[in-house]
Amino acid sequence: MKIRLSYPASRPSASVSLKFRAAQGFALIATISIMVLLVMIALAMLSLSTIELRSSQNGRAMVEAQANARMALMMALGELQKYAGPDTRITAPADILDANNPPLTGVWRSWEGSDHEQEGDLIGRPTKPNYEWKDKAQADDANGRFLRWLVSGGSEQVMRPSAVGELVASTPPEDFIPMVSSGSLADDDLRQVHVAPTPINETGSYAWWVSGENQKA
Repeated sequence: MKIRLSYPASRPSASVSLKFRAAQGFALIATISIMVLLVMIALAMLSLSTIELRSSQNGRAMVEAQANARMALMMALGELQKYAGPDTRITAPADILDANNPPLTGVWRSWEGSDHEQEGDLIGRPTKPNYEWKDKAQADDANGRFLRWLVSGGSEQVMRPSAVGELVASTPPEDFIPMVSSGSLADDDLRQVHVAPTPINETGSYAWWVSGENQKA
């Protein structure tokens, strides 16, 4: 006689199934957390690159502005030496022509070698200057005295004594560059200096103005 014994098939317990499901849930949460962290890092890097790009653009604009200002300074020094350097030149403010003129420095000829008689009995005697230079269209007339205004601007305007209002303004026009403005003087002070800009390229311009510091008491 044979006796056969059978055992029921073993099935996973409930605790093993719960542990497997918990491991799957933890992996999903960890994956999502890592993805969120990577997205945050990417956004931070994008923001940092944007800030660096803006800073680089601002720095480039600042360097360009400083270069333009340095060039304007060198041009002002060159014109000052050229026209007011000889000891036979005279500088005076624009208000000697009109009390309402803005503060602008002009250069005039004094008695120079070419202003003397070159021949005849009166050789060496100074010739009479043209005192009607204010009515002259060409200020560099050989008999005139006025040379130029010490300010940037068109070559024709700076050579004409009557062009003061075209070069410098006492109130701030929209397209003028302030040299001495409300930061140093009162808003209604007529001694403010605003100069017409001279373009360099599509994005830059410059302006310079020489103050007659030697004329102050």
